[in-house]
Amino acid sequence: MGKRRSGDPIPEKYRNRLFDWEGGGYDGCYWEMNQGVVDYEGHWHPIFSTGHDGIDDDDWFDGKVAELKGSLGFDVRSVDAQVRDKERQVVKDVFGDEWYREKDPFGDPRVKERMADMRARESMYREEREKLEAEHQRRLDDLFMAALEREREAERPAEVGLLDKEHIKETCDIFCHNYRTNVGMMTNCLDRLSDMGYEPWCTCSDCGEQFQLWDYERFGHMIDDDHYHGDGGIGVIYGRVLCEDCLHEVECPSCCGKNLPHRYKSDQGKSDWDNYDLLACILNDWIGVCWVCADGYNTRYMESWNEDKQIWEPTELGAKYKRMSERLQDSYGLEGHDLYLELGKTAYGRSRINAICDLLQDTVGERFASLIDEDRLKWRAEDRSQPELVGIA
Repeated sequence: MGKRRSGDPIPEKYRNRLFDWEGGGYDGCYWEMNQGVVDYEGHWHPIFSTGHDGIDDDDWFDGKVAELKGSLGFDVRSVDAQVRDKERQVVKDVFGDEWYREKDPFGDPRVKERMADMRARESMYREEREKLEAEHQRRLDDLFMAALEREREAERPAEVGLLDKEHIKETCDIFCHNYRTNVGMMTNCLDRLSDMGYEPWCTCSDCGEQFQLWDYERFGHMIDDDHYHGDGGIGVIYGRVLCEDCLHEVECPSCCGKNLPHRYKSDQGKSDWDNYDLLACILNDWIGVCWVCADGYNTRYMESWNEDKQIWEPTELGAKYKRMSERLQDSYGLEGHDLYLELGKTAYGRSRINAICDLLQDTVGERFASLIDEDRLKWRAEDRSQPELVGIA
């Protein structure tokens, strides 16, 4: 086979594959990973393509479309929207404000006559745009082939894997592993693959299992919005995406945040307890809420703002709880979840948990009334044959 000519499809060996490369390269900015697909017909489709190292020609295409709209008397808005707006106005001009009472106002000959010029320009726009799209695809395919010859290896499109039904799960496994620290970029690519008709798989950050969409429409909807860090500039990088089973495990019934300790993580949820003080552990076992809700309860019922001193001070309830919790911390030399686990091991420790529940019962019932019934409100810590379950039920 001879050398590929401009306008020819991309060769077979590159087709139906996912690629990524180092794009970005803006002036004064760092590079960033880019992704794209060569489809089964041999055409290049950039998914995330940025900076001067991107492999796209959107600026050219957008500019040509803008020129075409202007030459035909359209503005920057969607041509469909402009035609609809014009047609509604014509119908109103012909029939008046109660045009909607007519049986077929849009099919009226007078309306069609007044719309004839715009309909002709609309038809011309569609014909010319179709030609531009074909030229745009030709340019994209050429850009992909040219990028394979770039000097730096990292800037050349590198194959992640095949996207046919036999290989797509394996390809997505590799892709998700490589992008596990940036799930926003990961899910953007997977969602675009889905839009293109592929059936991608995502890897859950917590349980590590691969999953496909079921009840959710987009993988991006399954990101933990509270699990992120800065990107060194004004943006953020998300680091956690969850399968539906894990979402159900970690979603707080009160605030719907994804902050509940997760027993099915690789560390059995041990790291999730870092934010849980003694109060949060008790409320988690008692009501099933997360540390964020426990903190909100604390602020509402155990602290009050002293306007004169400009400080938060304990309420009467807060002062009583503080004395009880500090006494336990001093006695056991522990705090947080470690203290709660230790208290659950002995009758005396459980009696201290229950004394705190007695103290807080009325306000807990008020704050979480929508979550619990009278029986649950009367819950108290009991002896358990498996101490490791304490703080998890």
